[in-house]
Amino acid sequence: MGVPDFAAEERLLHQLERETRAMTERVKQMLFEKGRPDIVADVERNLWDVERGVSQARST
Repeated sequence: MGVPDFAAEERLLHQLERETRAMTERVKQMLFEKGRPDIVADVERNLWDVERGVSQARST
């Protein structure tokens, strides 16, 4: 077994995070265009919870 390439793993994680954020922004833009800012607020709140682990704590 070789030595783990932590730098490559870190680059991959950053790439995935950028792609996820870009996709989220596209979804939010589509919702605004459809006249649903209420859903955008819900999405942002849920993402905030997920990023901070709050959703897991609430389910227990």
